[in-house]
Amino acid sequence: MGNMFPSDFLWGAATAGYQVEGDICNNDWDFFTSDAVIHARVAALGKLASPPEHFQLRPAGAAVHHANLHVLKDDLDRCRALGMNAYRFSVEWSRLEPHPGDLRADVLENYYVQVVREIKARHMEPVLTLHHMTLPRWVLTPSNVNQTLVQAAAKSAATTALALTALLAFGALAALGLAVLKLPLAGESRAFQRSLRGWESAETVDRYIAYVRFVVTRLREEGVKFWLTLNEPVGSLVGLGYLAGVWPAGFSLDGKRACHAYLHLLKAHVHAYHAIKALQPDAKVSLAHHMAFCKVSMERVLAVGGNNETATRQVDYFYHQHFLDAVIDGRVDVAIQHEPTRRRYVDSQQFFGIAPSAWRPTLDFIGLNYYRAVYVRHDPLLAVLVGRFAGGVPKAHETPSVQRTELGWEVFPEGLYAILKQLARRYKLAIFITENGMAEAVDKHRASYIISHVQQLQRACREGVDVMGYLYWSIVDNYEWAYQYEARARFGLFHVNRTTLETPAGSFPRHITEGARAMQAVIALRDADETARCFGAYHPSGRYFVGPVQSPGALWQGKSSTGEPLHLLFTREALDRLGGMLFYPRLHRWLPLETVQFHAVESTLSFSHPAQGTMPARRFEATVTGRSCNGVLTESTASVSWSAAKHPLFGIWRTSAQGTYITVGDVESAADLSGTKFKRGPAAPWSLIQSVTLTDGNHVRLVLDAVLVDSPSGGRPELLSGNPPPVLIARAAMAPRSTKLVLRGFTMTLTGDVMTGKELERDVPARLDRLPDGLPFG
Repeated sequence: MGNMFPSDFLWGAATAGYQVEGDICNNDWDFFTSDAVIHARVAALGKLASPPEHFQLRPAGAAVHHANLHVLKDDLDRCRALGMNAYRFSVEWSRLEPHPGDLRADVLENYYVQVVREIKARHMEPVLTLHHMTLPRWVLTPSNVNQTLVQAAAKSAATTALALTALLAFGALAALGLAVLKLPLAGESRAFQRSLRGWESAETVDRYIAYVRFVVTRLREEGVKFWLTLNEPVGSLVGLGYLAGVWPAGFSLDGKRACHAYLHLLKAHVHAYHAIKALQPDAKVSLAHHMAFCKVSMERVLAVGGNNETATRQVDYFYHQHFLDAVIDGRVDVAIQHEPTRRRYVDSQQFFGIAPSAWRPTLDFIGLNYYRAVYVRHDPLLAVLVGRFAGGVPKAHETPSVQRTELGWEVFPEGLYAILKQLARRYKLAIFITENGMAEAVDKHRASYIISHVQQLQRACREGVDVMGYLYWSIVDNYEWAYQYEARARFGLFHVNRTTLETPAGSFPRHITEGARAMQAVIALRDADETARCFGAYHPSGRYFVGPVQSPGALWQGKSSTGEPLHLLFTREALDRLGGMLFYPRLHRWLPLETVQFHAVESTLSFSHPAQGTMPARRFEATVTGRSCNGVLTESTASVSWSAAKHPLFGIWRTSAQGTYITVGDVESAADLSGTKFKRGPAAPWSLIQSVTLTDGNHVRLVLDAVLVDSPSGGRPELLSGNPPPVLIARAAMAPRSTKLVLRGFTMTLTGDVMTGKELERDVPARLDRLPDGLPFG
């Protein structure tokens, strides 16, 4: 058990300025998401995605209030409570240079210097992204002028043969359909032309390097040594901004413009690398490169000469390989073709202005953002308008039997292993997982997602791949670009309730998720396979789940003699080591437990937590009697008594036949059992339970779900038991008269770690056993 990762392995969370700071109104994203013309254009383009997307753009607004350092400090404390030792954030260029040449030393000093100091004060390593998606508006003002495919063809010599090519590729009827469709594309507004025009302009590269020097010169003095020049330059900035058109710059199917932007991003990274190294020779510099695992689509190719296998190889080359090849080797294939015979290389002198004899790789490690697998199909329209370099169209999913996130992204943990092996074999550099995460409206599978991906990382490490660290995206639910604040796009380890503000920090309340507890467990255990025993995991293929075999610790709830509530989550970190976290409900603050010790002979328990914010360091001692404890809490020189008892339901319960699993896991509420989930069989996905009630301390009623079945009487739908929620009553009222609503679950009597009783839907005996928590007490 444990120690599968070295002591200097970096565990952390990743964020980005525009997504978390709030009230940033001077960049391209704020304009892009605030303009009605762009809204309509992106909504129309989203319908063409596979599967269709229903984009409803809105700006980030207040985000999650990280511009308020008090709020940020609380979230950094949450990172430390989970055991993290690294934190990735970005500097927002538009805040530091709101106007050309107006580099704001006061903003850098009063905010970003303080951010670094707060990270370092918590013994965490700052990982700083210099450009994370956004540009100042003077660098790029996205166009809010539209044109159609036909209008674009009439204006451009490169596309005047569009109609003829479409006839050859699609046939006459399809070509007519394209003209009728009048697909909205971005033209060039005057405001766009007055700006630097973003990454398609060489001047943007020069301005970016000046900004990089300004930031690095100051923040190197604060101890920043990990720098990421760009975030997802290919997959997001070019793929979504110049080919799909649903992100800034907002151009669609514009191959020439996309190619210019892409080649300038190559130069931006290389020149930024050298600028950083000149200022800080011992800096560790890379970029965060998005890679998906590419699968060949099984869709039929309708166009003459189209081939899904070829399209997949080209997508893999353009989106994943080409950028790394260029910035490591120095030679640039300006044709951007996966077939070696079609490539056209220029050397580092011609492209970057660096002599081949002086060239050194401009990555100290590879930053990898990995989330999912995609399916690639040939697209004749893309081939006509963009050219061969784009390859094909990546689809979010295609295989019905594979698990997907609520964004429709296919879960494929083994893809991370395959990519790690491929990168190590090709480039022989260390790899840093700079992003990995899962979006869910309600936390059901995030723990399984995290564990299964760290399992694949661990597998690669065992086989010799040098992986430096793992950063989860993200610590809290934040602004998710075109998905803005949709519930299905919640990535946070802590859920953010945006319907109310809390005090005194003045931000939205945060609530810990099971995913956060899984992250804490895998960091503490340093073994993803062992952590999977407590939470379960996705199978490496993503097709099904592997069930848990023990509970992930135990929850004890109590209070001090002054009336202060205490929630204690105890876990086993190794055969000879205990750990956990403590939650103060009144402060809404989590703290890590230190030096947790239990002496079986004396039946005494002791632990402490460090000082954090306004909370001083405290030491707890108690005598354990059965499932309760009483003792003394010491703070400095003052002491008060405290007591706690083991939560009667917290943990994972399983039927004797191992057919049903039920997880009770809310650790912040004293009474609320919301978020309880179940699944029928270890390989099944989790579902939220309809309701769970505990009365008189030992009577438990679990309503798992409800189904409509044929009614023997043929009369009005019948409610078989209990007082179901109004939504179930409404479903029954709308059902055909020949059906009835059946509640499925259990009514049980609780005795320690066993519940006995009967099933709700049929009068047969039932038994639930709590999986062991591995603790030596309670």
